[in-house]
Formats: sequence, structure tokens, C-alpha cells
Amino acid sequence: MAAFTNAKNFAVISGRSVAEIRQMCKLQVIPNEKSGRDYLIDIDAAMEILKKRAANFEGHQFEFTPKPPKSEQVTMPTHSRKKTRKKTGSGFLDMLNQLAKEVQTG
Repeated sequence: MAAFTNAKNFAVISGRSVAEIRQMCKLQVIPNEKSGRDYLIDIDAAMEILKKRAANFEGHQFEFTPKPPKSEQVTMPTHSRKKTRKKTGSGFLDMLNQLAKEVQTG
């Protein structure tokens, strides 16, 4: 004679969550009978099925996609923000030209 229990008790016996047990019952993965709002689960048969599933488990399947390498970052020199009355020619375009020369030379 088979022993039956509800989903909450079977979750404790099997070490699974109640939601997972109810989902397995809904999908008919483990043998059960619907009794009102709950499921009555055949303990021995359900444990045998869970043991077989665990023995056949080959690991989670996923595809590994490596991230592209990060591009080399160039840091721009910063100039001081001192207010000067005289223009020194140290504007953005001058710094950009200087950086371009440094990249070309090496």
C-alpha cells in the first residue's frame, strides 16, 4: 500500500521547496492526485523519480560568450583652470594636436 502526503510535507521530506513540488505535481513529473487545492503525493514513487532525475543530471547547460576585449583608453592631460588674462595657446585643439603627435611617434 502506497503512503501519500501533501506537497508541504513532501517538500520537507525531499528537501525541495513547496513551490517546486507543486510545479512538479502540476506538470505530472511526480505521481500525485489532486485533492481540493492540494496534491496528495505517493512518497515512495516520487522519491524514486527524484533519485533517478538526480542520477541522470549532467549539469546546467549554458552557452559561454566571452566579452570583447576592452579598448585601450587614452588619457588626456588636464590643464589648470587658473584665470589668465593672456592667451597661452593651451586650448583643447592644441592638446589634441599634441596627443596626435605623441601617438604617431610612438
